[in-house]
Formats: sequence, structure tokens, C-alpha cells
Amino acid sequence: MNESGWWKKAVGQIIKGVLWTNHAALSVVEVKEQMFGMLQIRVTEDVLESQLNLLLTQGSVLFEGGKYRLTEAARRDLTTSNKAAKAEQGECKQSFIASCVELCPGLDPEQAWTEFSQALIRSIRISGANLYHLIRDGNLRKNIDWLAELRKRHGPEHETGLMVVAERFFAPENQVCRSQVLRFLTAHFFAEATQFTPETITAIEKGTKPRSIKVVLDTNFIFSVLGLHENPADDAAKSLLDLAASSKGKLDVKLYVLPSTIDEARKVLSHQVGAIEAIRPSRAIAAAAAGQPLSSIAKKFFEHAKRVSGLKASEFFQPYIDDLKAILGSHGILVLESQREYFHQRQDVLDDVAVEMEAEARRPENKRKNYETLLHDAVLWHVVADRRPVPPDSPFDVQFWGVSIDWRLISFDKKKRAQTGAKVPVILHPENLVQLLQFWVPRTPLLEETLIDTIKLPLFFQSFDVEDEKATLKVLEQLSRYEKIDDLPEPVLRQVLANKILRARITQVEASNDDEALALVRDELISIHNEQAESLEKTRGELVNVSAKLQDTQASYDDAKGKLLDSESKYQSEAEKAQALSDALTGQTELREIAELKFAKAKYLIYFVIVPTFFAILLSIGSYLAAVYGFPGRVSGWKMYMLLVVPAFLIPYAAAWMMVSRYLEANKNLTDWWPSKLGVFGSKAWKWILGLVAASIATSYVEVIGRLITGES
Repeated sequence: MNESGWWKKAVGQIIKGVLWTNHAALSVVEVKEQMFGMLQIRVTEDVLESQLNLLLTQGSVLFEGGKYRLTEAARRDLTTSNKAAKAEQGECKQSFIASCVELCPGLDPEQAWTEFSQALIRSIRISGANLYHLIRDGNLRKNIDWLAELRKRHGPEHETGLMVVAERFFAPENQVCRSQVLRFLTAHFFAEATQFTPETITAIEKGTKPRSIKVVLDTNFIFSVLGLHENPADDAAKSLLDLAASSKGKLDVKLYVLPSTIDEARKVLSHQVGAIEAIRPSRAIAAAAAGQPLSSIAKKFFEHAKRVSGLKASEFFQPYIDDLKAILGSHGILVLESQREYFHQRQDVLDDVAVEMEAEARRPENKRKNYETLLHDAVLWHVVADRRPVPPDSPFDVQFWGVSIDWRLISFDKKKRAQTGAKVPVILHPENLVQLLQFWVPRTPLLEETLIDTIKLPLFFQSFDVEDEKATLKVLEQLSRYEKIDDLPEPVLRQVLANKILRARITQVEASNDDEALALVRDELISIHNEQAESLEKTRGELVNVSAKLQDTQASYDDAKGKLLDSESKYQSEAEKAQALSDALTGQTELREIAELKFAKAKYLIYFVIVPTFFAILLSIGSYLAAVYGFPGRVSGWKMYMLLVVPAFLIPYAAAWMMVSRYLEANKNLTDWWPSKLGVFGSKAWKWILGLVAASIATSYVEVIGRLITGES
């Protein structure tokens, strides 16, 4: 039932029943606690979470704020199914009472019903799946032994009547009573698949000494035990400690750590002290620090500092550093002496560390393990592996186990087993080891009593569906195989059964760790011949579901693609509009620049060509007339032109060229225009021109004055 997945399906139904009884949403841990409180069974959190996620995909539960609750539709369906199952219970009881009144008038029908129900439940516990033959065939005459005590109690006068009452109860047409019996059978299957009774475990290990299991713990597990960090595996660590403390008798669990593990734990704690020792937090600072991205160990310190004002890191951590061995001893954890130097120098250990160092080099630097940590992990693995038989054929042969909440160390174990061909893990997560060790922990009577309770039975098991029937037939098939093996003694068969169960649990552990079930060694004697046919049928169903999901996904994709095309079309249209506006703006800018260039050129020609030329002509004509009429005969010929007319002509140009450089600085678009280049040349030569003009004017006036003086004399 564990192998076929029936048990997990039943767990899903139990989960729905737990959520139905609690109107408030529950976390995975709360569901686990509720199941233990109601049924006294321990189901690992990874199994619960996987079943809750399955119910989530089926639309039976909702996940909000880290908690699960039933959907309203699922709650209505479960309420309806529960009412229908209870109604069938009532009809079955009334049918039995009516038959009893008719056929056994001297009996108290209520008492007869109670005694009959108890006998039926005892029969289910004894015969189990074999009772299915009675339900299917309806032939009570071949299955009357379980009523012997009831018939004996009420005497021979009621024997025939009770037999007829029972025949009516098991008649194929009595559907309500058949449903009730099948619910009892399903509840019994769930109890048997969850944990064995003390009697079953005693029979399996008949004549053997109490089994001793030695568990070697990793560093992070120690911090979980001591409550020095926050980790999802903290509850699993506590469960393993509880199991070690409570599983006396046939199971003796001893917990160990290596000396190197204690050293590593001390180093980690000392590092944390050094990192936060300078901080003396007030309660306000501690509260603020607790919400910062710090290591979980540092956060644990600040959580305590919120309650104890002025607490120092050294005061908090130093007892764990100085007396770690004694503190672990108080929790039942001992030191397993090992040859540290021997393992640190062993070549296969060093080779493993070298391979892991190469793998770590591909990780982000802040997530890499250093050499010392990898060496510790490799030594832990080899210490445990060296203390096992090589290779262990069954979990029954294994005494030493390693436990870690470091998934990279668990992955390292898987790689090592792939190299060696070993099938039984060396390193397990504490949740998985608890799940495995529960094989030796008997179930309490409360589990079955609760399951068959008339109130809770309809809630947990509403009907006997096709999966339940398949599981029943599979049990019968396995029983028939064992019954036909006459040449094997009973102790050997018990060992075969136990090995198969433990191997199945190992397979579940591997599947829960990495969703890849490993094919473990199984005894060919009890292999299932129709496994491939059932697997094919299951795969077909899964393919139908996948196909439906793919169709939904394709429809969603087509819708999204249409929306994307519409968005792209709108984007293209807007882009074209933006480009048109950009082109128009560019054209306007170019026109403006052309207009500005023309205007600047026109101003240049006016300021530095036309106006200077106009004034040059006026001044040259004026100087000529002044020389001819003002000083007749005194200045004439080439001297008049060189000394008066030409300088007068050049003065306006010199004045304009004084200002041309400023104009060109303000209008840099004229830099490459050839008149501008002439202006630049003139701006550099205007001082020389003015000097030449001044010299010419001075010379002409000196000559004129000289002539005037000569003429007067």
C-alpha cells in the first residue's frame, strides 16, 4: 500500500478531515500536530506538504499566508459525503436491528448490534483483506469462525437466527452494510500501512535482541537541537530526539557527534561572537536587528536580547562554546571517537574533498563551502560508511546512520552511492530517518479506535473506491504468494516481509529528497508481476491530465499571443506617429536653421560689408573734396590719394573689423562661409590698418602744415 501510493492518498483524505474539523486555516506544522492529537500518528512534513500541494492542484484547498484551508466547494462536498456516510451507518444498524428483532426475539437488539460490531472489527484485524472474499462472494457459510464466540455467548437457541441475521448483513443487495464493512476494512488498511501493532513487531523480531541504531549528527543538526538557529528542520530534529527517548524495548537509538563536528560548531559560534560582540543592544536595537538579513544564529541572539536588556554575545554563546560536549550530553548526544588524523590524511577522503572543491568553485562566492567544511562533511560520510557492512543488503543490516539538514551533504551521499552502487543511504534528513525508524515504533490503540469511531469513520473514509479495491486485491495477491511457499520457515518469511517494508520506506525517502525514486534491491520472491500494467494505466491517466492541461495552456498562450499582437500593432502605430512628428520637427528645425543662417549672412553683409563700404565711399569723397577745395594746390597727385583718400576709405572697414570676431562667436554657423573668413582675417589686421591710416593722416597733415608755413613765409 505504501508502494502503490494508496497510503498517501489516504493521508490526503485524513488531511481534508482535519481541515474540515478546523474552520481556521492551518500550517503544515499545525496539520501535523492535529493529526497526532486526533490519531496518534506521526506523518513527516514533506509527506504532508506534498499531499497538501496535490490537494491544492485539485482545487480542494487554498493556500493563503502560509496556511491551508478547505475551499468552500470541498467543504460542502465533504459535509455532504459525511452526512451520506452517517446515514448509511444508521440504515445499516437499523437493518441489523430489524433482522435481529424478527429472527432473535429473545435478544436485546442494541446489545446484539454492539457485540456483532465488535466481533466484526476483531475479524477485520485478524483476517484483514481476506474479509474482502466474504464481501465479494456473500458466502457466510465458509466464513463463520469469527462468529463462534458470539454464538456461544447466546446459546444454541439463537445460533440459527444469528446466522441468518449475519447472512442478511453480508448479502450482496445490502449495500449500506457492505459500505460500512468496507469502511472498516479501509480504516484497518490505513492503520496497518502507517505503523505496526506491538504484536506484529514482536513477531517480526522474534528471538532477536533489541535493535541498536547509532545516529551520527551533523553540525547544523546540533544547532537545531540547542535552539540556536531558525531552520525548517528544527521540528524534525526534535522528533528524532523524542523518538530516541521514547523508543525503548525493540529499538535502542543512540545519538553521536564527531569531535570534528564539535570543533566546527565552536568555530561557528566563536565567529558569531566576534561579528556581533561590539553590539550591546538595547531592547529596541535588538528588536530592529532581529528583522535584518543576519545569520539565523545571530538572529537567535537578538531574539533573546529583546527580552534581556544589555545581554552580551559572549555571555549568551560562551557556555555553548566552553561546555558544548556537556550540554549535548544532557540531550543524550555522546561523542563518537574517531581517528581524526587518519581520516584527514586518507587519500579517498582527500579525493572527495578535491572533487567537491571543484563543484563549489562554480557556485557564487558567498555560497561556497570552504575546505575545512568540505573536509568535515567527507570525514562524516566516511566514518559512517566504514562502520557498515559492505554493501548492506537491507536496512535491517544497518546500524550506523548519518543525519544532516544540509541538502548539499545529502546530495554528496547520493553521488557517492551512485559511484559505489550502494542502495541504502548513508546520510538522511532527520524527517526521513524518523519515517524509517517508525517501523520499530508500534502504533497505539488510539489510532485504530479513532479510525473506526462511528463519528470519525465517515469523515475520514466516505467510500470504498476503485483504488481501495485495487489495494485490497494487491494485499490478497501478496498473501497468496506467501501462503504457497511451504519450504521457507516462518522466521525467514518474517525477515522477507520486514526487508520489503523497509526497502519501500527507503524508496519513499529517496523520492521525497529529490523526486527521483531509486530502484532498490527487492526480493524476487515477492515482486509484483502486474506492476508494469498498473504503471501503464496510471501513466495513461496522467497523460490525459497532462493533455488537458496542455490544451488549457495552449488556449492561454493563443489568447496572450493575440493580446501581444494587438499591443505590437498599437505600438507600431504609435511609433509611426512619433517618427512622423520627429521627421516634421527635424524638417522645421532644418528650415529654421537655414532661415537663421540666411539672416545671419544678411546681417553680416550689412554690418561688415555694405555699411562700411557706404561710409568708406563718403569719407574718401569727403577727404578728396577737402583736399581739393580746402587746400587748393597744396596736396595733389598720388600723395593726396595715399595720404588722405585711401586712409579715409579704410577707416570704416577697420572699425567694422574690430567687432566682426564678436559677431562670429555669436553666430558659429558662419564659420565656414568665405566672407566670414575674410572678416576673421580683417579682425586680426585692423590694428595694422588703423596704424597705417594714422601714419598716412599724420604724414599728410605734416606736409600740409609745412607747405602752409612755407607759403606764409
